[in-house]
Amino acid sequence: MLTDIKEILSKAKNQGYGVCSTSPVFADLIAPIIQACQDQKSPVILSVTENQIKYNDIENIGPELVYHAQRASVPVAVILDHGKSMEVITKAIRMGFNAIMFDGSDLPLEENIKQTKYICEMAHHFNLSVEGELGSIGGAEGTTVTEKSQAYQYTEAATALDFVQETKVDILAVAIGNVHGVTTFRPALDFQRLNEIKTALAVPLAMHGSSGIEVEDIKKAIANGISKVNFYSDMSKNMVHAVEKMLEREEKFVNFPLLMKEAQKTAYDTISKCSRIYSSAGRA
Repeated sequence: MLTDIKEILSKAKNQGYGVCSTSPVFADLIAPIIQACQDQKSPVILSVTENQIKYNDIENIGPELVYHAQRASVPVAVILDHGKSMEVITKAIRMGFNAIMFDGSDLPLEENIKQTKYICEMAHHFNLSVEGELGSIGGAEGTTVTEKSQAYQYTEAATALDFVQETKVDILAVAIGNVHGVTTFRPALDFQRLNEIKTALAVPLAMHGSSGIEVEDIKKAIANGISKVNFYSDMSKNMVHAVEKMLEREEKFVNFPLLMKEAQKTAYDTISKCSRIYSSAGRA
């Protein structure tokens, strides 16, 4: 069922578990992701990332996400992830998304506050929730990251409080050592910083760039206040590796539908595992 993301994340925050937010990118991956969550009895957040529109336009994938969310037997929210342009944000609202993540993290603080506040005023008028981002985690979804950027900007608790109060965001994405993409190093999460942010704020917290973070660190981040766990790159990597293994077994493989089935099975298995790790299984 299409469910308010605030309802999903408020419950997660109060009960101390995390909810997976992932991007199917293509319509063929929506069903196995939702099926995994239905079998695990877990809520889920489906997203379209603005920089993924080069693979599949939001006008193609957006209605599919909303359609499947409405018919799911578990709570499903649909969010525009890392929205930056008004054109794409407006399209997401028109498509029936029930949440917008506006990413002003590469802007000066005052401009980030100004633009995020404007997006909140607009989205709240349509009863949509808004996620903002404070700090800058760098990297890129679906890529391999060899080292943390020197421009990494950690989220400060005091600044986060001002940001939330000024903008009225419903969710805040934080930078605590997490990095977008599949990392070749172990991201060092600053749990003390996370705990300070959690203590200062009443809104649910999101952690982007969860691929590559050790399972125990993911669990510890959730225990210290993360409610929304953005996860994509490792799922993408797992699907690629699964297809590679099929191709290695048969040199002249020509059955594309079987490759797609293998990718769907891998997406199902990956999201099922996430539901268990994040302790969202059985919470729907």
